[in-house]
Amino acid sequence: MNKFSMIMLMAFLSACSGLYNLRAPEVSVADVKFSDGNISEQRFKLTLRVTNPNERDIVIDGLTFDVLVDEKSFAHGISNTPTVLPKLGEAEMDVEGTAQSFDIIRKLLELKASGGRLPYRIRGEVMTRDYGRIPFDHKSEAALPGALRQKDGI
Repeated sequence: MNKFSMIMLMAFLSACSGLYNLRAPEVSVADVKFSDGNISEQRFKLTLRVTNPNERDIVIDGLTFDVLVDEKSFAHGISNTPTVLPKLGEAEMDVEGTAQSFDIIRKLLELKASGGRLPYRIRGEVMTRDYGRIPFDHKSEAALPGALRQKDGI
C-alpha cells in the first residue's frame, strides 16, 4: 500500500469513527394543540423541542414518534418536514399526531383524579441525512391545565 492510500484510509477511518460518537438528540414536548377530529380519533399538532448535544449540525429529514401514557400506547405521529438542528443547539419541530378520542377522554379523567399529573413518554426516531436513523426516548410528566382543575386545588 502506498503512502497516499494509507493517508486516505486513515482519513476515512477517522471520519467513520466520528459517526460512532454521535449522541442521540433529546426530544421533549413544548406544546400540544388539537387541530381536528371526529368521534373516533383526534388529530393534534405537537411541537417538539429537539436538542442537539453534538458538536456538529444534524440535518433532519423527518421523524416518527409514539406517545405512551403510563407506559401504554396513547398517540403516534410522523413528520417529513426538513429541519437543521444546530450543533449544541435546539430547534422546534411541529408534527402531526393522532390519538383515539376515547383514550384522550379516559386520560383526562385519570389526570384529574391523579392530582393533575400524569407520566408520559415520547420515543421515536429522527431520520437524518448524514447519520441515518437516530432513536430518542424522553420521559416526563403532564400537568392538567389550571382551567380544568377542580376548585379544591386538584
